[in-house]
Amino acid sequence: MVKAMRSSMLTQFAKGSSYLLVIAVLSLKLQCCDSSNIWTEITVPPYIPCTLPRCDALCEDIETQQGQICPRAASSNVKILGVMPGPDACQVELRNWISGPKVSAADPDGCGPCLLAEEKARCDVNSGSGRGYNAGGPPARSGHTMVRYTTPLRSTYVGATVLIIFGGIDRDDHFLNDVWWFCVDNCPEVQVNKRTFDSFGIAVDYLFCPPGNCRWEEKGIQQEFIDWIRLKEQRPTSLIRRGIVPSRPAGRYGHTSVMSKAKADDFGGTTDIMVVFGGQSPNCTDYCVDLWYYDIVDNWWVMVYGEWWGETKEWQRMWDYSAFNLGYPEKRWGHTAVVTPTDYMFIWGGHTTGQFTACCGYDERVCSNVDDTGKFIVDEQCGYLYDMWATNLAEYTPFESKISQDKHATQSSTLGTGVAQLAVDGNTDGHYSDTWQNSVTLTNTDSQAWWQVDLAGPNLITNVTIFNRVDAYSERLANFYVL
Repeated sequence: MVKAMRSSMLTQFAKGSSYLLVIAVLSLKLQCCDSSNIWTEITVPPYIPCTLPRCDALCEDIETQQGQICPRAASSNVKILGVMPGPDACQVELRNWISGPKVSAADPDGCGPCLLAEEKARCDVNSGSGRGYNAGGPPARSGHTMVRYTTPLRSTYVGATVLIIFGGIDRDDHFLNDVWWFCVDNCPEVQVNKRTFDSFGIAVDYLFCPPGNCRWEEKGIQQEFIDWIRLKEQRPTSLIRRGIVPSRPAGRYGHTSVMSKAKADDFGGTTDIMVVFGGQSPNCTDYCVDLWYYDIVDNWWVMVYGEWWGETKEWQRMWDYSAFNLGYPEKRWGHTAVVTPTDYMFIWGGHTTGQFTACCGYDERVCSNVDDTGKFIVDEQCGYLYDMWATNLAEYTPFESKISQDKHATQSSTLGTGVAQLAVDGNTDGHYSDTWQNSVTLTNTDSQAWWQVDLAGPNLITNVTIFNRVDAYSERLANFYVL
């Protein structure tokens, strides 16, 4: 059902005539779907690929200086007219436009659809944020995920309902890591401020994008493999990850995505997140064992932990669970995931590496491993998983702060209740009290006082954080060495 939300009336008296011309301009909103078993097909605009050439100088001038739709500009034609320019777009007869090919070294054909300079620059960077409404709709794919999200009032969407699509694989076997938003309800109006001319040469102005043409927004542009391994995290708050880990998840399919909230200094407090786990990707060599948080409002990614194939073809790892004597799910794809009201994510099953002949199970053509009853056997080498794991998504804490926690600690001497173990008990309260509720270490006035912790094996140490006493005598911790 199409519902008219707002109308404005333009009235004009024509000279020398007695008729009244009334033009109704309607802002339409699609209400879907008020019948339980009725499907409504949603129009998806054509995808505008980054491989298109940069527009010629005349097209760029018409778009940026005159505010007019260039016949070749892919984004303007898709947003306003809903169609991609054809291969003969240069031949259009239009005011301010000189028909004919605009051949250049970057565009030998000089006639088909093209990208404006700003859009082409965004494509060439391939670092993070996408092209917004200038990319059309997402390309065809499978193995992706889609979640629903209602934006907060503080965002530019102001309480809209959006669907967030991530990843997948396309028909050319490209593993995708782009992010798309599709606005479903309370969608903001998208200003375009463009002009075109009808067949009589009369100007037609478009202040806003027509309904339906600007519901898809590319929030994260697709990265090629070399861009993904070269572009590292640069977020100022991510000091430990900056310049080390990839800035976004690798292209993948068969992963899971769920919605939750997380609280951490990286996010500046509590924020809404989309959590991505696992999948199949060549950047993970085969199956992924990484966990990513996507800050939805600020449109950036945080790797919680993971492994990946590096730029110099070396295997790299971000945080090693074995260093904490902790288990974690093995790499997988095709699993399922849900989030409970208490912000725990559960994952179950999936597929991982394993011997194919051990997994054939019920197909005699590829497996002849049977028992005495003639039933095919699936043994422990099968790559199909039946394990379940859970993790608390809300209490996100970077692993580097936990390496020393609860490890065995000693010091040169002890005064009062300030035993060495209190420095690694996880409590950073710097107020000393001579009671067993105290959480501050304290030594005697040793001339060369020392404190140490046994990390129980080799560890990658990226930083050391020391919390000093704050109630008094903080000056005593001075001129010390960290070895």
